[in-house]
Amino acid sequence: MVLAWLALAWLAGIAAGEASTLTAGQWLVLASIALAGFLGLRSQRGYRLLFAVLVALCLGAGRLRAGLPPVGPGDVASFNDTGRSVAIEGIVIQPPDVRDQFTLLRLEARNLVAIESSTSHAVSGLVLVDAPRTGEWAYGDRVQAVGQLQTPPEWETSPTVTTWPDRESTAWSATLR
Repeated sequence: MVLAWLALAWLAGIAAGEASTLTAGQWLVLASIALAGFLGLRSQRGYRLLFAVLVALCLGAGRLRAGLPPVGPGDVASFNDTGRSVAIEGIVIQPPDVRDQFTLLRLEARNLVAIESSTSHAVSGLVLVDAPRTGEWAYGDRVQAVGQLQTPPEWETSPTVTTWPDRESTAWSATLR
C-alpha cells in the first residue's frame, strides 16, 4: 500500500510541476526539507508516510521541471504571454497545414521586433502562426507575422501543437502579413 501512495504522490508531483513556476532546484530544496522531516520523525509511523509522500511529490515535480527545455533571452518563447505586440520574421519549416478557416504555418524564428519600442532582437525557436486560409505559402518562404506571442494551447482533437516535443518553448502568433 505504501508503494501505491508513493506512486500517486509522484504523479501528483508531475501535475504540480506543470501547474507551478518553481524551478527544478526549488523542488529539490522542498524534497530535501521533506526528507529531513522523514528522517527526523521516522519513529512515528503516520508522519513517516506523510513525509515520504511529500518527498515523492517534490521529486516528481522536480523531475518534470528538470526535463523541460531552458528558455533564455534569445529564445522566442521568452516573449510568450507578455501582452506585447511583436513582429516575427522567420522561415516556414514545414509545408503549410491548411484547415477549413485558417492555415497553420510553422516558422523558425530569426528576428523579433517589439512594436511599442521598435527594438529588434535576434531570436531562435519555433512559432506556430495562424494565417489566413486564402494566402499562398510554401516550405522555405520567409514571412513576417505580427501579433502577441502566446504559449500554444493544448487541443485534445488536434495533434498540431501537442505532438511538438518542446511545447513549452514554442510561441503562438495570431496574424500574418
